[in-house]
Amino acid sequence: MYTPSYFSIDKEKVGIDEKELKRRLSVSGDFDVSVYEKAVNDVLAESTPKACFIKVPVVADGDEITLPFVSFQSRDLAKNLSGCKEVFVFAVTLGHGVERLLSKMSRLSSADFFIYDAVGSALAESVCDIAEDMIKGNIPCKPRFSPGYGDVPLSVQRDVLSALNAEKLLGITLTETNLMVPQKSITAVLGVRR
Repeated sequence: MYTPSYFSIDKEKVGIDEKELKRRLSVSGDFDVSVYEKAVNDVLAESTPKACFIKVPVVADGDEITLPFVSFQSRDLAKNLSGCKEVFVFAVTLGHGVERLLSKMSRLSSADFFIYDAVGSALAESVCDIAEDMIKGNIPCKPRFSPGYGDVPLSVQRDVLSALNAEKLLGITLTETNLMVPQKSITAVLGVRR
């Protein structure tokens, strides 16, 4: 139906947003990000950031969202997509190396796992920001919206990943509860402003 565009992201361009890391670590006040430097370096060393996307038509009629590959109810996304006729649908991942690292850390130390997991999530957001900029270029877009956010059902994840051929292109699969593996992966819809 639609052929996804695929690209890798240069690890040298991926940085950690201190505010995002602070939020994920539930740290209040100032903190020294250098304390987390080993975790950042380890996660970056194991990451293989990749992304894929498609641009498709969308109809947001009332609370009903219709994409060529799925229809579902979401008042929140319908509001976000107000006035949009097309969307970019995309996925990003840090890859299976980070998944293996997090699995190892979970067996070694729950405290270290918490830090590595937070770093992985912050880096995944950074990769998502870079991918979003690369995908939209100079096209004005609405803020991205992900399955599981607001009232967008997480079950939409299966259709999104299938339409993106994300298992083949990015190695992303889903558990029975619609959680992505590798876990440091993100899918999103980005409305194109008219």
